[in-house]
Amino acid sequence: MTGRLVLAAALVALAAPAAANAPMNSARVHLSQQLPVYGFRDVDVRRLSAGQVVQLQHVLHSGRSNGNIRWQIDTILNGGLLQRGFDRVLR
Repeated sequence: MTGRLVLAAALVALAAPAAANAPMNSARVHLSQQLPVYGFRDVDVRRLSAGQVVQLQHVLHSGRSNGNIRWQIDTILNGGLLQRGFDRVLR
């Protein structure tokens, strides 16, 4: 059982760098084009989780104001205010 867990962890660790170099799907290409419009130019969309990609796509197509969309993108990419507070305390 422990051997399987170690093997699974090793496979995940090896797959992560490969995923970062994989070709981008259409959702990630769209994000790479849209995020700079809202002021997020240094985001490597290849390193975003699948959940973040889905959340960002939803926000971009929500029909909300540009300011609200910018705020929500920042929250998805950098965590919310509460999460940042916990991160500061736990350092």
